[in-house]
Amino acid sequence: MKKLCLVAAAVSTALVAAPSFAVDYFGYFRAGTALSSNGTGDANYEKQKVGRLGNENDNYSEFGFGKDLKTGEQTWRVESMIASGNSGTNGWQDGDFNVAQYNVQATGLFSSDKEATVWAGKRYYQRRDVHITDFYFLNTSGTGGGIENISVGNQKLSLALVEDSSSKQKTLDGKQWVQKPGTNPGAEGSWEQQDKYKEDEVKGYIADVRLANIGLWEDATLEVAGAYNFSTGTASGNTNVQADDGALVTAILHQNMDAGFNQTVVQYGNSAYGAQMADLGNGGNFDRRDGANNDAQGVRLLNWGVISLVKSGKWVTNCLLLAQQMRLSQRLTARRRTMICSLRSFAQCTNGLTQFVRYLKRVHTLRTTATTVTKKAAS
Repeated sequence: MKKLCLVAAAVSTALVAAPSFAVDYFGYFRAGTALSSNGTGDANYEKQKVGRLGNENDNYSEFGFGKDLKTGEQTWRVESMIASGNSGTNGWQDGDFNVAQYNVQATGLFSSDKEATVWAGKRYYQRRDVHITDFYFLNTSGTGGGIENISVGNQKLSLALVEDSSSKQKTLDGKQWVQKPGTNPGAEGSWEQQDKYKEDEVKGYIADVRLANIGLWEDATLEVAGAYNFSTGTASGNTNVQADDGALVTAILHQNMDAGFNQTVVQYGNSAYGAQMADLGNGGNFDRRDGANNDAQGVRLLNWGVISLVKSGKWVTNCLLLAQQMRLSQRLTARRRTMICSLRSFAQCTNGLTQFVRYLKRVHTLRTTATTVTKKAAS
């Protein structure tokens, strides 16, 4: 007991004497409300097509914390994030709550390549998006691990394996007796045997390969990415998976300019990745519920950018041009073209760690219009 008390005292003294444990903070939040003349209040209408400014009817927040731990020439970063969302209709609400990230990233492990980073855990992994429409065209985030920023000449290579077991398929689970409609339970022949099915989680994984910083001409770079979604079977041990594996190939041409940048994105996907091309699906979710998308193929062409209107960079314009199509069993099923231009203002915080985004939009007008459009569509 005396030895235990001495150890406890020593630990307490060390904690008191240790320097302050400073932690980096990063995050994002949005919150707001709106009025409408027809009494419906907040409205949300196809924000990935018409834009998100004044067109979001929920509250959402992300609170991230990270700490760099240095040991010699190595840096170990521990990072976590809590995300929460709700409708925002009153002052105290339960809502969706998620530990969105918790991972460790180690840089400087290799003497031959000091910038290479090994990571493991749950992570937002190199997501690519159009912020003005909240559209993630490449998003393979999840739990896994990998190594990124491997030097290949002037380029950077990244490799990752991430689990994607979010789908459940119907799997045969024996037989069951079912009463025939309109029969008496005690009558002869009123029952028959039918197949019984269960919801079985499909174990899916994403192999992600990226090569970035490919120099082209002045201020222009190319990034190419390949994501292959494959399955090893179901959680119950069934190797007969109904949905085919699929691949998503992405090329991103990034052009810096004096007052902003422009990106041109070309994507091709098959199977469930191909099916996303017709409905603005993000480059991440892979539907393995059944084999309905096995023959799907899709292409997407996207051009977007940000241009500063004044030298301070606090007033910018966002532009988006999107064309995409999907073929299912060699039949053209959908084609969409969307064009969006909006204004927004950025006010930088003095500590440089957070950024408050003030959207300049006539909220009442836009949301009332969105509600009217929705009602017309319903009628």
